[in-house]
Amino acid sequence: MHKALIVLMFLAPVFFSQVNADTTAEAIERLHPIDTHSPRALLESLEREIGLLMVLYAKGDNPALRQKVQQIIRIFDLSNTPPALISQQGPEYFWQLIDIIGRLPKWEIQSIPDAEYVRENKITHWSFPDTEISISRVAEGPRKDEFLISAETYKRIPEFYAKIVDLPKRPDAAVPLEAYQLYRNGSGSVFPAQLISKLPGILLQDWLGQPGWKWPVLLIILFIMTILALPLFYLRPKHKTEPRDDELGFSFTLRRLILPIYILIAMNFLEYMVTRQIRFTGVELTVGIFAIHLISLLAMAYILHLILSLIGESVIKYMHAHGANFDSQLIRLAFRFLFWIITILVTSIISERIGVPVAALAAGLGMGGLAFALATKSTLENLVAGLMIYSDKPIRLGDLCNIGGFSGKVENIGLRSTRLRTIDRTLVMIPNAEVATSILENKSVRDRMLLQTVIGLRYETTPDQLRYVLGRLRELLYGHPKVNEDGLRVRFTGFGASSLDIEIYAYLQAKSNPIFLEIQEDINLHIMDIIEKAGAGFAFPSQTTYLARDTAPDVERVKAAEEQVKAWRDAGELPFPDLSDETQEAISDQLDFPPKGSPGNRL
Repeated sequence: MHKALIVLMFLAPVFFSQVNADTTAEAIERLHPIDTHSPRALLESLEREIGLLMVLYAKGDNPALRQKVQQIIRIFDLSNTPPALISQQGPEYFWQLIDIIGRLPKWEIQSIPDAEYVRENKITHWSFPDTEISISRVAEGPRKDEFLISAETYKRIPEFYAKIVDLPKRPDAAVPLEAYQLYRNGSGSVFPAQLISKLPGILLQDWLGQPGWKWPVLLIILFIMTILALPLFYLRPKHKTEPRDDELGFSFTLRRLILPIYILIAMNFLEYMVTRQIRFTGVELTVGIFAIHLISLLAMAYILHLILSLIGESVIKYMHAHGANFDSQLIRLAFRFLFWIITILVTSIISERIGVPVAALAAGLGMGGLAFALATKSTLENLVAGLMIYSDKPIRLGDLCNIGGFSGKVENIGLRSTRLRTIDRTLVMIPNAEVATSILENKSVRDRMLLQTVIGLRYETTPDQLRYVLGRLRELLYGHPKVNEDGLRVRFTGFGASSLDIEIYAYLQAKSNPIFLEIQEDINLHIMDIIEKAGAGFAFPSQTTYLARDTAPDVERVKAAEEQVKAWRDAGELPFPDLSDETQEAISDQLDFPPKGSPGNRL
């Protein structure tokens, strides 16, 4: 290959004598634009550019050479070519086209339409005689009305080249050597031609469509990249539940970011090596570029996910610190939607660059939208129901609820399901559609809790004892600071099978079950004191028969209870059917709660 370059160096002045060696003239040549006003102007410009290109090629791989190649490939209509492939695929197709033209019969330049002929005859298309290689006028876009190698011809250049590669070139061809083979076997400055020419012959032969030495070099690069990535796996957190070293998890997130950032950098380096240094060609290059961009896209999506998650948690912490009233789960959902929107936009941009027809896919999805909706009916129902839950807010994280026959604390409200942690610590996942349509009881939003119980007194209780108990119970409840007076009632409701039944119905100022049990316990202890002071006793609904002398009621306490009721009657203060307003006001909030001797007692 080195000898071929030397031959080119000597042949170039012979075949392209119009190229001036003077530096100023060469500078003008390099900057001279390609004339695309007619097929003849395009081919004349192409001949001139090839001459200059050969001079640069003889000097070896250099930036001026690469810039000139990128300038020359503007002779092609690349409107249907993915942008990511133009800089790599364009030079390859250009050298194939040069070799194709070098095998075609030489044409008379006067026979090719010029600008005047184009204007007069309004032609839009010209083909090389007896071939499908055509030059066409661009109908729309930024290069409208320019004559370029047609997009269809550009796409079929490898096909045309494969058909004639075994034929010899014309002796008077502009490039007498196999230009594409020189390009295909070439490499970048990291692998100079002198080094490649000294490799064993087996490494210069074709392996899987490429010169053999390129595959081992690629494997060595991939091996080194893998070895460098191994330590990064140990730096990553072992699990999401691993303790974080700060409240917002900056270091935790950074450790998770190291590997995807390395992958992103490694893919850019690999693309540079594959396209600029090793210089793969053909379908192998196209597949490689696609794989590199796909891996880069996945790495970018993961990096974006981690960064947006960190920002979302930072916003939540900031809002909590400043006492703002908001739904943390809603903020997480908003950042999740933002992630998907950005990911879709980036994916569409990269997909267009590597040739995936995003518009066609979108149109196909639109046509199949009905079938997709029917196939994913339950998923869509859960998604819509999840959005309704977020907007209506019937439940929040941490609420104690009954949903669909399950009772527990809400641990998560997702887009598809809601998770409940039950009392026995099992995890229940309920589809959002069921949450939205079933009867939902949210116990965490109640403003008070109901105390409803029945006290059964023995049938030996006298009417005045019963009146004493009723009166004291009403005083107890009206005087308790944690009992709401609205709806409060204490009533002798009837005669049970083995007891005289007194119903207590009152709302306690408690929002959680532990507080409710504390207040209920205090009230129950006071009830026991009242029953004991009245000389009465609780009835036992037992069917057991036993022989024993029954304990007679305490005569003194019975007499005291009866005297108290007599005093109420004489004073016109019997608490029936209820306590008077004056009595309620006088005894309101008189009892101590928590009771005297407890840690929370206010005295």
